[in-house]
Amino acid sequence: MGAKGGRGWKRFDTDDRAKALPDHEVDAAIVEVLRDDAATKGGFHRVFAAPDDPVAIDEAQALSLVILGPALAHTGKGASKSLATDSAADALMRCRASQRRLRNTLVFVAPDEANLGTAREVMRKALAWSSIDKDGRLQQQMTQAQAADARDKAKTNRESALKAIRTAWSHILYPVKSETAGKPFDLEHSLISSRDRAAIPVVVYDKAKADGIALEKLGTERLWHALKPIWPDDRPHLSIAEIADWFSAYVYLPKLRDRVVLENSIRDAVAKLDPQFGYADGFDEATGKYHKLIWAKNPPELISITAVLVREAEAESRLSEERAAGPTLGPGSPPRHESEPGTTRSAPGPTPVRKPRRFYGSVEIDLVRPVKSFDAILNAVVMELQRTSGAKVTLTLEIEAEANDGFAETEVGVVRDNARQLKFKSESTGFED
Repeated sequence: MGAKGGRGWKRFDTDDRAKALPDHEVDAAIVEVLRDDAATKGGFHRVFAAPDDPVAIDEAQALSLVILGPALAHTGKGASKSLATDSAADALMRCRASQRRLRNTLVFVAPDEANLGTAREVMRKALAWSSIDKDGRLQQQMTQAQAADARDKAKTNRESALKAIRTAWSHILYPVKSETAGKPFDLEHSLISSRDRAAIPVVVYDKAKADGIALEKLGTERLWHALKPIWPDDRPHLSIAEIADWFSAYVYLPKLRDRVVLENSIRDAVAKLDPQFGYADGFDEATGKYHKLIWAKNPPELISITAVLVREAEAESRLSEERAAGPTLGPGSPPRHESEPGTTRSAPGPTPVRKPRRFYGSVEIDLVRPVKSFDAILNAVVMELQRTSGAKVTLTLEIEAEANDGFAETEVGVVRDNARQLKFKSESTGFED
């Protein structure tokens, strides 16, 4: 259709192009927008945009968002049954071929069926205008003013499509304790009502935080209220790693943003004047002794991976035994001397506290479960370091491999090509004899 028809060519050509677009192409364009939005994670540890199968999402201890695709819409204002609730429930039950264990870390957001229809229509127009703007043959028939108009229409319709998509994805679904005996969980629902929105993960996280679904801070009383009924009576201590697993797995416990939230709550609880439990860097099964046991004192800044919480009575009993035994002098320790009569010792002035300014560390990754190992390091160390205002954290992955008989030439070529594409530093990457 030429330019002679004035503005009529635009209406006719645009409408025809929009109607001719297949549904799967429109949905594919919407998915592309969802995946672009997913790059902005908000407060979530991971964001999965329109995954082919949510069941394939790996387990993790930190909070993750699943943006369900356009084929999985939700209807109504509650958690009534829909394609979205079916998909979310299935993903919460299964992780690949196994039963999902860490259910309390998944939050889902689904499109509203009515608003999705609007988003699809707006996206059709956006795709039609984009195709006109990129149609070289048609561009040659346009005046400069018409070409500029088409370019402007393509831009504004793309922006409208983005707004319509963000408006459509408004149903938050998450697991909670079921009131039905034997049922592992129920799905709860929260509705996003704001119209002008930022990226989907940002809006969902802000809503979840505002509604108390996702916690960035866990009060000490709430921590004890959660632990008390599930701490077995016959266990004098619990490992913090196990407690972190409980918060990630059990839907009747609060949903924590990450392990850092739990560890900060533990620090505050142990440092109280009347704590319900003590802290130790570890427990030696062979000797039956706790390592660096404390109670009503500040725990270390970096919590040990073997750290345990110790029941109040047990902690006080062990510390009383240590005090009764008195301090022991190690071999080579100089004897103590009392002050000579007639002399006084002046109290030393306060020593200014020097805060450490740099952290460095190196650790081997378990190749059997590399994702879980890396995830634990990220939550326990990296995210903790990032909580300090102004801190700059650099994370570098070092790989070292040896083969007694040497690496095959084909493998060397593949690794070199992949390393180059993944932007490994050339000066510190390569093979050698």
